[in-house]
Amino acid sequence: MAAYPPYTTYSPNPDGAKAIFLLLRQEGLGASRLDTVVPDGRGLMIMVEPDSLGEQDWTQALDWVARGNTLLLADDSSNYLYQHSGLNLVQGPGSFQTVPVVSVNPLLKDVRSLAISGGARFQKTQSTAFAYGDEQGAYLAEVAEGEGRIVLLTLPDIVTNREIDQADNLILFLNVVRLYGQSGIWFNEFSHGYTLEKTTREAFTWPLRLVVIQLALGILLLYYYWGKRFGRPMPLPDHPGLVAGEYVTSLAGIYRQGRARRLILDSIYQGFKRDLAQYLGAPRNLPSGELVTALSRRPLIDTKKLAELLGHCEGLLSKPGFSEADLFAIVRQMERWRESNLKVRSG
Repeated sequence: MAAYPPYTTYSPNPDGAKAIFLLLRQEGLGASRLDTVVPDGRGLMIMVEPDSLGEQDWTQALDWVARGNTLLLADDSSNYLYQHSGLNLVQGPGSFQTVPVVSVNPLLKDVRSLAISGGARFQKTQSTAFAYGDEQGAYLAEVAEGEGRIVLLTLPDIVTNREIDQADNLILFLNVVRLYGQSGIWFNEFSHGYTLEKTTREAFTWPLRLVVIQLALGILLLYYYWGKRFGRPMPLPDHPGLVAGEYVTSLAGIYRQGRARRLILDSIYQGFKRDLAQYLGAPRNLPSGELVTALSRRPLIDTKKLAELLGHCEGLLSKPGFSEADLFAIVRQMERWRESNLKVRSG
């Protein structure tokens, strides 16, 4: 495996956080990596086990929060911000376990259990707007800072590739994102030593050099075969290729969570419609009815089945709940229709 610092979103290793970063990007939530102390915009900044921040950096971060922004800090060691907030962090015995959760606070909405490791806890204090934990102390807290909020979590491993898909860890994280990340979401990589200079320098590592070599070969082949047609013209795909790495396992676990079914189906449904629009060379936001009408003018396309599939998807998305079997069945039908109707035909 490549050498990455722990908790960075660049890392596909078990202690990295690439899976949750990719999930937010894939769902169109606009997550970005930050190579400065604070972002220029407003929204939610996420720090996980920061290890490259000095007192001046912390002060700058607190000033940014006080202007009406939110900081999610997941850290199980003492730091400047904990001391500033008057929270005393204590270390206790810690082992991996699944613990029940009972709370009506928005941060813990739909969270029934958490898979946690580590024994760091806050000693409960009146200075927090909200605190939740166990007999050892609080592991989740919310503190007001000026016009903004700081969400504190002593369980940084929750957001890693290894644990984000366990129990309701993902739901806890998404609750924070939905509450405070509407304007923007940034993962602070500056706190892991990723500055603009380092990021630029890493653009010349071997994996990307190989990409440049492949691009050069592609240009040579394009020049050689220019003007030759091997089949009917098709729109170029603009969706990203498959991702690889250990975080794939975590992403699979994320998508298996029952209460994420609506998110999954909506993502797959929108992707299916984008593929249809791309096949037609039409705008991505073309309504379902117009997609079916346009495809009916193409030969050998089963538009009757397509209309049923799109209607079924919209019906499931409008229901208060549907089963995992329903999800798998409709996705399987969509893939079978795609293979039978959108495959490249010879001649």
